[in-house]
Amino acid sequence: ASYSLFLEGCTYADPHDQSEYSTELRTAFGAVLGLAFILGTKNVLDQYEDLKFGALGGADARKALLIFFVMTLHSFSEGV
Repeated sequence: ASYSLFLEGCTYADPHDQSEYSTELRTAFGAVLGLAFILGTKNVLDQYEDLKFGALGGADARKALLIFFVMTLHSFSEGV
């Protein structure tokens, strides 16, 4: 799924696009920012061995919070 979304972003053509940056550059920049966010959040969460999130603890809680943060950021990028 990620490859097809990346390809779609790189080949997107809008006749009203006024950006001075190519769609390839903007898509690559977004992918790098997303990856940096995921890795940074994972590094922060990995510092908390005894993390609790509801009934989840430890690694399960860290995974659940990482998914929560990623989906929240994804929602902001869609304007929700």
